[in-house]
Amino acid sequence: MNQALPRRPNRAARLVPALAALALLCGAPPARAFELRVPPHPGADARCAKLWQRLGALLPELVVRETGDQPTAARRDLLLRDGTLDADCGTLPTPGGLRYSALPVYSVHVVLVARADDPVEVRDAAALRRLSQDAPILLNRGSPLRALLERLGVTAVDDAGAHTDRNIEKLLAGHGRLFVYREPGLDSKLREAGLQGRVRVLAWSPGDLAYHLAYSPRLDAAVVAKIEGALSQLARNGELGP
Repeated sequence: MNQALPRRPNRAARLVPALAALALLCGAPPARAFELRVPPHPGADARCAKLWQRLGALLPELVVRETGDQPTAARRDLLLRDGTLDADCGTLPTPGGLRYSALPVYSVHVVLVARADDPVEVRDAAALRRLSQDAPILLNRGSPLRALLERLGVTAVDDAGAHTDRNIEKLLAGHGRLFVYREPGLDSKLREAGLQGRVRVLAWSPGDLAYHLAYSPRLDAAVVAKIEGALSQLARNGELGP
């Protein structure tokens, strides 16, 4: 009786394990790179830079490119709306057509800044409202902090100054007694302008605020979903927040 010879696998069947092994050796094909155009924040605290780095570690295909000069908050929003910028870190969510990250990326401490030789003190929101009636509160043009002041009942605001250094100059010249800004961020601005020691921060604060990523409405929804997923992973890792 003739013994049947074992069937030899066909060539295609023999190639499958070899191709699978090669795929494991080479790894999955790299994801397609995508660029995120963001505004620069010279002199500001380093939390945004750290956030971009952490997102890049989770999303190797992410390329963050600083574009243009540092804009005011109002101009930044315009550039996001028209698609010149893709995202910014970070800001307060406000109505106006932008999208924001579901999770806050860090928090800021709102501070009241006075001239070093001005004995003014503010102990609560009522005192801030009274003071603003005599001298409007200085605020950067387009600052999202205006909404906070309005919630506190402060409506006498001077936001003609576009940038922090301009408002500090106005404060030192006696055009207003208080400037509202945030920490971190103030110290670096004062160092840049050589104004350390000429102003002081009052003990009372209007509060802390959660800042989010802002997205252009023109940014691809798939890109936003990738970033949102990475933010969730950072939050689980304890790498997101203050």
